[in-house]
Amino acid sequence: VMFPFVQNADEARAAVAACKYPPHGVRGMAAMSRGSRFGTVKDYFKVANDAISVVVQIETPQALGLVDAIAGVDGVDSVFLGPGDLSGAMGHVGNLMHPDVVDAMAKATARCHAAGKPVGSVAGTPEAVAIYRGIGIDYIGCASDLGLMMRQCAAVLASIRSQQVHVNTAGY
Repeated sequence: VMFPFVQNADEARAAVAACKYPPHGVRGMAAMSRGSRFGTVKDYFKVANDAISVVVQIETPQALGLVDAIAGVDGVDSVFLGPGDLSGAMGHVGNLMHPDVVDAMAKATARCHAAGKPVGSVAGTPEAVAIYRGIGIDYIGCASDLGLMMRQCAAVLASIRSQQVHVNTAGY
């Protein structure tokens, strides 16, 4: 489960608690659910606690300043750096690859790795993917279903529009 805009360790702890069943969290206990195959999964609550992945998203300079504490929260499995909001909060609206933004992400990545946590982000171009890989980001979302569909639709439409169509209007 990904939690956006986590600002501090308390919010990270609350995210973990929301995902975990007691005694590790406060997630509601419903044994007869689809997830437990309606009560047929042995030790479902333990299995679910062990299987859930908690990803906290860091999107502001303030949260970057607390990344050690956030990444150090027990139960946080990964940190995801949000370059869009981060670039805007740093005064570089729309410039996700500004050197200051990339440098801040690189430093945060190193600090998360020191805490033993993998780091993810999102990149819109192959060049951005290469830069993020270069600073140590472990996993990178490089496309969305909507983006892929829009690009394919644009390519098909461009192909159709480029066709030379000759209509025979001389009788049928």
